[in-house]
Amino acid sequence: MTTVTWDGIARGYVPPEPLRIDPGLALHDAVCADVDPVTFEVIRYALLNANVEHGQTLQRLCVSPITMLTRDFQPSILTERGELVFLGPYLQYFSNAQALTVKWILENRSTNPGIGPGDMFMSNDPYVGTPHQPDTIVAAPVFVGEQLFCWVANVLHHSDVGGSVVGSFCVDAADIFSDPPAFPPFKIVEAGRIRSDMEQVFLRQSRLPGVVQMDLHAAISAATVTVRKIEALIARYGAAAVKTVMGTVIDAGEELFLDRLRQIPDGTWSHRLYAEASHTGDTGLYRYQLTVRKRGDELIVDNAGTDPQAGSINVTYAGLVGAFLSTLTASLTPDLAGAYGGVYRRVRFEPVPGT
Repeated sequence: MTTVTWDGIARGYVPPEPLRIDPGLALHDAVCADVDPVTFEVIRYALLNANVEHGQTLQRLCVSPITMLTRDFQPSILTERGELVFLGPYLQYFSNAQALTVKWILENRSTNPGIGPGDMFMSNDPYVGTPHQPDTIVAAPVFVGEQLFCWVANVLHHSDVGGSVVGSFCVDAADIFSDPPAFPPFKIVEAGRIRSDMEQVFLRQSRLPGVVQMDLHAAISAATVTVRKIEALIARYGAAAVKTVMGTVIDAGEELFLDRLRQIPDGTWSHRLYAEASHTGDTGLYRYQLTVRKRGDELIVDNAGTDPQAGSINVTYAGLVGAFLSTLTASLTPDLAGAYGGVYRRVRFEPVPGT
């Protein structure tokens, strides 16, 4: 039996458990048991509001109608290991894009070039975590001293990132190599300064470099402001207290989801739909199939029965996961206000390679 490697290089990235992180990168995981209820709620809502305001800052600073008007973006706050704490009330399809990307960064960038205070990473690689190349992720680590405390990230749709068609929707692309360039995570900011060399590499691909640059700077600025808010929260209440609230928020979301999941009998549900045409002039009909199995306290999701890859209608693991999780949380936990990390713990995906 051939082992399938889901590494974000040969095919989509499926994070292993546990993550393979350079032991030289110190992670903050200290918690405390004496956070009183009032302080807990103050910290919880401060984190939630910091994330919502992150999105509002993006919307105010960006210049493209895609972001300003349609709000095709999403901010999030994640733990030091990339587990989601809060997702914003924006495009829910980006439900797990930043978490996947941050986990890939932890596994593949913690040794070289390293992760340090004031750094930010950028990626538009669908194999790593973004749904497609126009959706570009900026991820910023938050440090407490020498320890990585958490992450702040955003993803937004840029107006044009290259490819054969203006706007970068290349429906006639035969494969990803005919699509816009896909950049795996690289440092766009190092020790607080934008790396102009890497910025120019990214902007060179675009027909609208001025617009893309302004939106990129908006993403960096919004992440910077949010990092400072979390740092101020830590300075006021202590790192252990803030980390305790983050962990408890995730755990509480998991418990709520389990309570509702346990009201559903074990079973299997499968749905099939069809799409016409994988490229211009194509008259083919293509099958998508998704099956959900509820087994005790877990959901198992697979796409067995889906047709083999065909042109521009393909989707990576990140897109599959994002679509399912956004639907799941809207259906079963809409009252969690974006605190979906605990829900994600109870969903296991078994994607079929080559579909």
